[in-house]
Amino acid sequence: MPAIDRVLIDMVDKNNTQVEQKIANMDLMSPKAQLEQQRLMNQISALISTVSKFFEKKADWIQLIIRSIK
Repeated sequence: MPAIDRVLIDMVDKNNTQVEQKIANMDLMSPKAQLEQQRLMNQISALISTVSKFFEKKADWIQLIIRSIK
């Protein structure tokens, strides 16, 4: 696996772990904590979307390179 892929995956793993710890430490009964939880979940969704798009583009580049070689 290329180094940039490993770095991105490590960043996502680290961020998810931090978010999970924040959520676990919250008093989920309070409205403020519920808003914070929603904000964190939105951040996770955005991060996953960004990383997914990166890998989709990477796959497109690889297919383009393979087609140009043929």
